[in-house]
Amino acid sequence: MLKIMTLNLNYYVDKHGQWEERKEIISEAILEENPDVIAFQAVALDGSKYDVDQAWQLKELLPEWKHHYFYPVNNNG
Repeated sequence: MLKIMTLNLNYYVDKHGQWEERKEIISEAILEENPDVIAFQAVALDGSKYDVDQAWQLKELLPEWKHHYFYPVNNNG
């Protein structure tokens, strides 16, 4: 059976806590659930704070992930 996880990362907005704390909690949940595929929404790339997108930052905490794909959305209409 294929196990899929999806999660809204809510960009770098602090509504649900600061990103540095949230990414640790998220990575622990991923390890616990052990999904085959993960799809994130509201993923940010903020070059002023980080050199990589949020999904890549999670990947760095989870070395067993083999693949990563980030597709930015064009918000210009």
